[in-house]
Amino acid sequence: MNLPICFHPAEFNPLDIPSEQLRACVLEQVDFVWGRMQDEFRSAVDERRCTIFARAGSVLSEFTIIAPDVFRYFVVTDWMRGDAQAATGEQLFSIHVALPSVDSPATSYLLQDNKQTSTVRRKKPGAVKQQQAQAAIRALTAEGVELEKLSNQEYEARVSNWLIANGYRSPGKDTIMRAAGRRK
Repeated sequence: MNLPICFHPAEFNPLDIPSEQLRACVLEQVDFVWGRMQDEFRSAVDERRCTIFARAGSVLSEFTIIAPDVFRYFVVTDWMRGDAQAATGEQLFSIHVALPSVDSPATSYLLQDNKQTSTVRRKKPGAVKQQQAQAAIRALTAEGVELEKLSNQEYEARVSNWLIANGYRSPGKDTIMRAAGRRK
């Protein structure tokens, strides 16, 4: 028997194991481990030990942060491709998991504008906070919040509250407004 190192239970063919008793035991263990892995994954998302990124609604969408309370509504339908669907029909594509910090390398890569090139350099002191605010703006937009219709005060409050609810400090009104392109 030659099982791959990393596989999904659906890829496991119990008929590859000739002994019926051994087959039943292995199948039970595979199901147990897979269930445990899914439980640990959900727990990590709920406890904000990781951040979920996905292309929301279309495979052509840019990556956006998916908040834990939103991700709870989705069921992963294809673990290999990273697809998920909510009961409402909404879909996530190319799901990625990264460290919870918005300024981690994986997070920066997933959130970068397609026109930017990735360079390694020291960021300006306010750059990380501005990136966090931009990530919050993208997440709120993906959640259907029409930020452009809000006053500056309402806009700042929504972004600030999202950041605080997701474990970050609010960077302040000026940083949020710069991230939104409403101030230079």
